[in-house]
Amino acid sequence: GKLYYFFSDITCLDEDATWIFFFNHKIIQSRGLEDPYDLFANKKWTIDKLIEMSEAATDDPSSTSGDSAWGIIGHQALGSSLFTGAGEKVAVADGNSFKLTMDKGNVVEIMEKAISLRPYWIGFSFSSYTTTGSRVLPEDANAPEELEFYARGNILFMPEVLVTSRDLYNLDTEMSLGILPAPMYNDQQSRYYTPVNKVATVVCLPKGAPENAERTSVIFEFWAAESHRILRPAYYDQAQKSRFAKDEITPALLDEIFESRTYDVGYLYSWNDLYLRLEGLIYDGNKDFASMYKRYSGSAELLIKQQLKKFPD
Repeated sequence: GKLYYFFSDITCLDEDATWIFFFNHKIIQSRGLEDPYDLFANKKWTIDKLIEMSEAATDDPSSTSGDSAWGIIGHQALGSSLFTGAGEKVAVADGNSFKLTMDKGNVVEIMEKAISLRPYWIGFSFSSYTTTGSRVLPEDANAPEELEFYARGNILFMPEVLVTSRDLYNLDTEMSLGILPAPMYNDQQSRYYTPVNKVATVVCLPKGAPENAERTSVIFEFWAAESHRILRPAYYDQAQKSRFAKDEITPALLDEIFESRTYDVGYLYSWNDLYLRLEGLIYDGNKDFASMYKRYSGSAELLIKQQLKKFPD
């Protein structure tokens, strides 16, 4: 019966943090690939299909030139987005506690599929849990360089947060782009799951805040209500669905993507960085999840206990 943090329309950053897959319509047509929107509608947009299409879009997996045609560009969060898109979570709420679930599903199989994307995937890493360095992009590459590479029009997919649509708009690129949620594990999965990046902003009433909690709650409610009336339409309808959309299907797809958004408390709280360690393994091509989890999960459980102690009784 207690809620300490909440997402709301007071800010749009949690919407900006929605993880999506941009794709290039021109490459789909030139390579004779299946229509991604048909795949999505028929629940055939899966990790295997991502692998198949990425391979078909890559000219030379051994190339060291950024001017080659590639299947995917992106940083190491591609791996974790496939984990979440498959319906998996690092941890879930369990009564008055949290429970680690990272090792209970298909994590090893997801890792193997994600690692098989490596020959068709160029990008960079900004994580301290990767060791192989960047592939093709310069070692000091960052997000703007990622966008500039993608804007050249020779890469099929770019998994990124939704705010990137504004950056692409500002680049004034003529590319015809579509968007998709993270792919499903397989076509037996009941629904899509769209990850929300942990930069998403929550609202909270800090411990030791003004004593008049009722007055504060009314202010929060009014603030959120007015933002819902004014801010959200400006952000969602006028900007994302209209100005920044690069094709006519995107506005309808955004509604479905937003309906599929999911939060992973194990990722948001980063208990012993299990999520980031998973990203690092995939980026490095290391399938040894068992050793990583055995080494770090115990400490993560202790951190969960410490976290719970911070909440008032």
